Amino acid sequence: MNGLSAIDSRMLSFVRDTIAQGGTHATELNTKFPFRNRFHHCVRVASLAAEIADLEGADADIAVVSGVFHDCGKAAGRDHADVGAEICRRYLIENQLHLRKIDCIIECVRFHSGSTYFGGCAYPKDLAVLRDADRLDEIGVMGITWTLLAVGALEPKSYSDALSRLTSHHAVEDGTLVNQMHTVTGKAMMLERINRERRFIREFTEELRIGQLDPDKMAI
Repeated sequence: MNGLSAIDSRMLSFVRDTIAQGGTHATELNTKFPFRNRFHHCVRVASLAAEIADLEGADADIAVVSGVFHDCGKAAGRDHADVGAEICRRYLIENQLHLRKIDCIIECVRFHSGSTYFGGCAYPKDLAVLRDADRLDEIGVMGITWTLLAVGALEPKSYSDALSRLTSHHAVEDGTLVNQMHTVTGKAMMLERINRERRFIREFTEELRIGQLDPDKMAI
């Protein structure tokens, strides 16, 4: 896939180690869901961004590098995106990498968070790719897995508890998630992932056969 050649093992190791060192500033999300690995998330987002960039005619190098670095920054009292942008800039300059594209990469990292104003970025097409990739991760099969792992950390737990949580978190889509995407490719990929969630919940419900042999609902 175009763009993945823009990263190498050294860059990946740097991001992985930077995230590990920032563990002292773990967010509530990291604490509540210890199975969530921010480095793995960054790698998945980079791969998704490369795919979207290819289909949208965007710069795949910018998509991949910004994806790898987008969540690498954590610091007490500061926006993680600003910290990540600084880390990314320093690494690229020190290693003389992607200098002709560095401004765009840094801007995408700085503005990737949904809490920041999209129009504030000078490179909206590239930012759209990164934001869509970030939003797609942990939707679909990844989203289902996240929910089931979270249910597994609760007491008590059961198949019916899992189904209830899945239904309340994944079967209520009214088009909002698709409409939040910025690219045509992103919208299509989001719809595909939502349909995977719905299919899983439907098949899970069928296999559980809840209610079919409930003595409280059967005639005497």
